[in-house]
Amino acid sequence: RKSGTNAKELQICSTFGNSGPLPLLLVDAFFRNHPDPTLLPAAVGYVSFYLLGWSPAFWTFASAIAATPEPKSAAKPQAVAEAEAGEKKSPLKAFTDWYASPWGKRMLSPPIIGCMSGLTIASVPLLSTLFLGPTAPFSPLTDAIRTIGSGYLPCVVLVLAGSFANSAARGGAAGEVASSWEAKVAGMQRARQTKALLSILCARFLIMPAVALGMMTGLTQLGLVSPTNHLLRFILLMEGCMPSAQNSVVILSMNGDKDGAGRMAKTIAALYILAIMPMTLLVGGAISFTGLV
Repeated sequence: RKSGTNAKELQICSTFGNSGPLPLLLVDAFFRNHPDPTLLPAAVGYVSFYLLGWSPAFWTFASAIAATPEPKSAAKPQAVAEAEAGEKKSPLKAFTDWYASPWGKRMLSPPIIGCMSGLTIASVPLLSTLFLGPTAPFSPLTDAIRTIGSGYLPCVVLVLAGSFANSAARGGAAGEVASSWEAKVAGMQRARQTKALLSILCARFLIMPAVALGMMTGLTQLGLVSPTNHLLRFILLMEGCMPSAQNSVVILSMNGDKDGAGRMAKTIAALYILAIMPMTLLVGGAISFTGLV
């Protein structure tokens, strides 16, 4: 079913890759000891700008995919509905009503607010002078926020491990009392999960690299990406070769779907193990194709 949990898992894992931690780890490994010392900060900058678009898209649309449909409320009397429709709302009231809606909460989630705040501070010279740099008046606040943010990745890993352990514990407890029929159903579920995993592997390491190559070629032909900017071309290709985002487990956990988060954690763990070989081939091919080395 399109609205089923397995369908949600397949859509999220196929659409959103690990566009932050893993690419940053790879560029650090590739360029930390490179003869050109400008490559590493430039690569980190390109990945960061990529995340400025990826993060709002992920926290908005992945949350929408994973969300459980809300039950429809009873229809309001016609007189009340007409009165509300004719009522002139103040801008503040209209904003609060929009923010209380599911889409408002997704589009103004803390990660998106953080991305937009950072972009605003970096783009406005006055704010950059106040917040950025060792001599900035509010540099202690910036350092404090940076310290808090550095705990994000360990928290994601803990959520992933906790969901995986919780799922394994439930599976073990269920297996002790499972009847033959329940064992058959469990086997069918494992078969579906295997098919979903193969579909995700195909999407992440066949379809998405082809899409990334097509987009990079198109942007180059349009003049938006310079053919001599080998590093940017490599980053664009590398982003299309990443496995699924670990934040997928966080999305389901935030929605209270513990069973779905457990299944997603198992899928992510298996995917990252199986991704070693295709990632090596694809990233190596991207380096050679772009002429970076």
